[in-house]
Order: sequence, then C-alpha cells, then structure tokens
Amino acid sequence: MSNLYKEYPLPWHTYSGGCDKLWQIDAANGNRVTSSLEEDLAQYIVAAANACAGLNPEAIPGFIDAMRHLFDLPIVGEAVRIEQMKAALAKLEESNE
Repeated sequence: MSNLYKEYPLPWHTYSGGCDKLWQIDAANGNRVTSSLEEDLAQYIVAAANACAGLNPEAIPGFIDAMRHLFDLPIVGEAVRIEQMKAALAKLEESNE
C-alpha cells in the first residue's frame, strides 16, 4: 500500500471554502488532498475513497473475479463458490499496512 492514506487518512471530506464553484478535498487529519475541483467530481472522489476504507487494494481484482464466477458452476458447486467468496472477502479485508 502506498503512503497516501498515512499522509491523508480516511475519511475524506469535501469543502467549498465559501466558493460555490471550486471545491477541495481534506483528509481526516486536516491535510488537503487536492483543491480546485468541481463539486460533483470532488464528491465522487471522496465517496469512492471512503467506500474503500479498510480494504486491501491488491485484493480487489481477486474479489471481483470471484464475484464474476459466483454463478458459473452448477448448483451442486454451491459450497465451493461460497468458500471461494469467503476466501476472496477475507483477503480483501486483510490489513494492507
């Protein structure tokens, strides 16, 4: 994991600074992540970052792959699919420090 979330810990927040057109993103510790963004873009970035809080970013592709294959097997493979999803979810939630 990069040092991004160490320097800019989650949750992030949007702030207009009294200006209606340009917004900034601030980290939980008050550090400015970025500024001069349109409101909708700033809110989109913050929502995406905050939604991933606590997830291991390196495990996301494996989790998505497991989700895509969840219904590939016949119904008799249900236990296998559930175990694959549990393993993928566990890896996704592993500490990434």
